[in-house]
Amino acid sequence: SDMGIAVVMPTTHLGWYTDMAQGNRYWTFISEELPAKCRSFFKNMSDRREDTFAAGLSMGGYGALKCALTYPEQYFGCAAFSSACDMERNFHERYIDEQRQRELQAIFGRELQLPEKDDLFALLKKSADAPVKPKFFITCGTDDMLLPQNRSFKAAMEELPYDLTYMEWKGDHTWEFWDKSILLALELLADHRKKLSL
Repeated sequence: SDMGIAVVMPTTHLGWYTDMAQGNRYWTFISEELPAKCRSFFKNMSDRREDTFAAGLSMGGYGALKCALTYPEQYFGCAAFSSACDMERNFHERYIDEQRQRELQAIFGRELQLPEKDDLFALLKKSADAPVKPKFFITCGTDDMLLPQNRSFKAAMEELPYDLTYMEWKGDHTWEFWDKSILLALELLADHRKKLSL
């Protein structure tokens, strides 16, 4: 790209960035295998923390936040848009039907007990004392059904020593909202890169 960045867009299907109870080991793929593969394919790809960012939207926002909070020493920044921040809440929301319940049980187990390693609120507390922490950029539309989760996550993050930029504006769970969000995130990334080169 003109910004001198490589964008890698993997899929974990509906695996919620976890090593599933019954299924694929998506977390191992995203957090361990993919970075190593990318750097073996692209010899000029930097492995420096200050050049490494995680970003995603909706379920991908959850995955990006999970990466940055689990491995704060590896990520300089994290951008998350309209994220599913609260998996416990997602287990019990009214819109979860029987099929969705079965999908979640295949991922997290029949009892739907959320392990600490998959709980963003637990990871927030666990990495709060990390010697280095990523910068976070989080957005959510004011018409988005996930807005309450994003506001709760923002409040929890603000109680701890994190560098957070949080933005809301009128919008829903749509590409129009995410297109604007990614442009804002890229502006912040460009500012960061400019400061590093001074």
